Amino acid sequence: RIGKTEFALGLGMELAQKSKTLYINLEEYSDIGGRFALSEGRNLGDLLYYTRQEESNLALRLSTVIREIGELDYIPPIPMSVDLKEISLEEWKQFFAAILQETTYETVILDLGESVQGLLEILQMCHKIYMPTLEDAISKRKIRQFEEEVTKMNKEMIKRKTYQFIAVSDMSACGRQMVEEEE
Repeated sequence: RIGKTEFALGLGMELAQKSKTLYINLEEYSDIGGRFALSEGRNLGDLLYYTRQEESNLALRLSTVIREIGELDYIPPIPMSVDLKEISLEEWKQFFAAILQETTYETVILDLGESVQGLLEILQMCHKIYMPTLEDAISKRKIRQFEEEVTKMNKEMIKRKTYQFIAVSDMSACGRQMVEEEE
């Protein structure tokens, strides 16, 4: 509970005021029924299913699934963590490529959790990685372990794209501020 989702949403809401932005939650437990509306309709799992089909027409299907938080578009998350864990890296790659090729989104924000298959490969595809951290000894050791794994896996590019910062009480405001500072 470091505030990663609130940060990502704050960042996304700020970016959405300047360009078409899509938020995708890929966490094991994404707060469905809280921040993200319970949906009788379609969700990320349905879109992934359609992406697997040869003639998916993702842009059209996406338009029937999208929800909004202010100007920020989001796809309702997959409700069952078991389903999220079963999606392969190749399926993620195909889905992200379809979003970039078939839609008008200029920015896609991924709120990643550790249950995603191919996490390091997905991080490599990202333009920028934000990593909120805590200052306690255990958190520092976990970050060091992650960095060592990235090095051993020969994925140094991830570390170069990662911006680590100390988590604050209002992570949504922190996300909005990051956009302002980068302009």
